Amino acid sequence: MNMNQQRHPIASALGSIIGVVIFIGLFIVGLIFFSYLLIIGGIIGLVLFLIAYIRAKFFAKKIRGQAKKQKQAHHGRTIDHNDVG
Repeated sequence: MNMNQQRHPIASALGSIIGVVIFIGLFIVGLIFFSYLLIIGGIIGLVLFLIAYIRAKFFAKKIRGQAKKQKQAHHGRTIDHNDVG
């Protein structure tokens, strides 16, 4: 047997093992990256929720008050006629 024929099965097995190790490593790195994205997305979502909650809690009263004043200023019915002729 030639020396190259003996090395070929070993190199093939070693190449497969290296490929599997690289795949597992990339999978673990991907999971870590995805977890960081989830954490950052959760923090951004929480901040946006708190801003919306604070705006609804404290500033909605002013908006409702202005709407009530506008409704109180107008009494009666409004009849629009679009007679074109």
